[in-house]
Amino acid sequence: MINRIGVRGHDYGKNTYADLIDKIREDGYETTQLALKKAITGVENLETILNREFCSELGKIGEKKDFEVSVLGAYLNYVGQDENLRQDRLAILVKHIELANLIGCRMVGTETGSLNDDYSPHGDNHGEEAFLKFKESVIRALEAAEKYDTYFAVEAVSHHIIHTPKRMKRLIDEVNHPRLKVIFDISNLMTEENLDDQDLILEEAFELLEEALLVVHVKDFTFEDGKKVIVPLGQGYLNLDLLMKLVKESSQAIDVLGENVRQDKLKETYKIIKGYCTN
Repeated sequence: MINRIGVRGHDYGKNTYADLIDKIREDGYETTQLALKKAITGVENLETILNREFCSELGKIGEKKDFEVSVLGAYLNYVGQDENLRQDRLAILVKHIELANLIGCRMVGTETGSLNDDYSPHGDNHGEEAFLKFKESVIRALEAAEKYDTYFAVEAVSHHIIHTPKRMKRLIDEVNHPRLKVIFDISNLMTEENLDDQDLILEEAFELLEEALLVVHVKDFTFEDGKKVIVPLGQGYLNLDLLMKLVKESSQAIDVLGENVRQDKLKETYKIIKGYCTN
């Protein structure tokens, strides 16, 4: 079922948190995926603002405006080759998990990363060693989630370590932790090679991952000269009808979040998604 309709915070650029909430609400959205460094004015260094004072202040603003964050984004690479850099990033992830509740958010999310420190594709990302390395990071994150009473969600991408619903299901089964959740974005999984299988991948994802699937990203896409290009809803290959049908039929309360939305398309995107609530 559709729980809330939201949008990625930094699709509005950088704003004060109060102004961001007002803009989100003005366009009809009920929640957001918040990446502090990308969305909040004055945040340039995560290490300096990930503290109780700053996050409590955001939480007070959200509480005053009766606004909750769906996902606190901590989208860093936790599986690179530089072990010192990896540990530094894991510490930032744990800090997000520790402070999420203060902001008014129960879930911290990330992608599954690459063996290259700079997040670029690596030839062994889909191999066993990469999977096991990411699983170590997930276990560490879930220890923090247990301690600080929040949830940790992962999002698959075609060229990252978790790149299919089956591989995500393997992670869920092997970790076997109730605080591990899934952010699902079919557009992330699409390549020119598997484009004809979009419907099968959608159905497989909801069948395999439904118990953990709490957030769905919505963005449309096409391909130009071999590269994926994000386009406004309805202008690309995304089968939004099937995606929203599966969301509505799910037993889970799923937040549907627009992503990579052009600022001139924010209101229109909300109206398109909202239309599925009444159909």
